[in-house]
Amino acid sequence: MHFGVGYSIERGPCLGAVFTEEWQPHCSEWRTRRLQKELRMDPFYWFAVFVAANALMVIALALNVSSLRIRLKVANGDGGRVELKRAIRAHANGVEHVTMFGLIVLALSLLAAQDTWLAALVGAFTLARILHAAGMLASQFNLRRVGASVTYLAELAGVLLLLRYLV
Repeated sequence: MHFGVGYSIERGPCLGAVFTEEWQPHCSEWRTRRLQKELRMDPFYWFAVFVAANALMVIALALNVSSLRIRLKVANGDGGRVELKRAIRAHANGVEHVTMFGLIVLALSLLAAQDTWLAALVGAFTLARILHAAGMLASQFNLRRVGASVTYLAELAGVLLLLRYLV
């Protein structure tokens, strides 16, 4: 809203300021920061996506183990059944990597890492874990190898990015 020559009423730090050349850059910078903030996703958006996607995967792997135990009538261990052993390892391996990478994504989110980096890391890691689990369960070594390789690359990239934000 504009009242007469030289006066401007706006939201934020420019409220009621005399609209002179010395205030112009200040108000412009504030508008730019406000717009950037509005365009930025919630800082924990990609962490929430990571948790949802990978929790679903780990739950699916756990349900697979449980259903195999029921079908094969094996209460403890793997009962010497290769299929059950693979399912147990696929689930355990998923839990091991998802937990550590979740901490990396959380730390990056707390440090306000760029959404582009978080999206790429979360997407690559989640896809890699799906490929790895499918490769383990179906005894497809190449699929498992690709999944493991991309998992390690995503973990390494996440740690390096984390170190970059810390230094």
